[in-house]
Amino acid sequence: MAGFAISFLISFYVFFLNILMTSLGMAFTYGVTRILNLAQGTFFVLGGYLASVFAWQIGLAFGIAAAAAASLAFGPLFYLYVKALGRTELEQLFATYALLLIGEGLFKLVFGNGDYTTASLADGLGSVEVLGQQVPYSYLWGGAVAAALLALMYLLLARTRAGLYMRAVRDDAEMASALGINVREVGLSASALGILITAASGAASSMWQAFTLGLSGQILVYAFASLVVGGIGDLLGVVAASAVISAVRTAAVFLYPQLELVAIYLVVIAVLLTRPSGLFARHARLA
Repeated sequence: MAGFAISFLISFYVFFLNILMTSLGMAFTYGVTRILNLAQGTFFVLGGYLASVFAWQIGLAFGIAAAAAASLAFGPLFYLYVKALGRTELEQLFATYALLLIGEGLFKLVFGNGDYTTASLADGLGSVEVLGQQVPYSYLWGGAVAAALLALMYLLLARTRAGLYMRAVRDDAEMASALGINVREVGLSASALGILITAASGAASSMWQAFTLGLSGQILVYAFASLVVGGIGDLLGVVAASAVISAVRTAAVFLYPQLELVAIYLVVIAVLLTRPSGLFARHARLA
């Protein structure tokens, strides 16, 4: 029984790490820019691909860091791309979905159909025994990366002038603009941060996750479900919802794998019927 519990908790923990920053990146980007990024999973996968390439050239830690740093360039480009193609939220939604498809095509062109991972390098980090089960240290390092990214977001939003501007634009972009805040620059910065934390998470996940074609859409399903369950306007709610979705998914995989996605959809439908603003939302969603 103890072995089953440990296996369940490990699987839950790893999947939680996989979707947490993608969900949070989507929620943060939408909160500031009002862009619901359906291509967020693409940047998670991009981070994994880049880390898998860089790590073999410059080492595991530097490869993950380099992949995260490289993703910074995509934030402003993403914001300008979406704003250029879509004036309304619906048009922007289509633009981000098109980006998801474009990303899959580019991944196939550049990386082919193979699996990319740094797992063999991460094996060199060793493991620790917990109740008779070996837990790789790479899982712990992945948790440390997630904690560092959460701390970075908190410090930026709560302790810096840039964070103050982002919170002002999130609450009322029109009023923020009237007070002299450059909403465009704030949007560029928020997009860069949202993509950075997602790509960095993908880079860290390469230590246990194999990256291949189609993964972008798979991650998107769980990340979007976390947004619905947590409430898209509440970052802490999205973190909690990511844990809920991870627990439901892990339970389904352990008990009846065929119902993995069905279980997620049932949770989402139940939340939409009972708490449309999300289980953890402290206020109604912004229009």
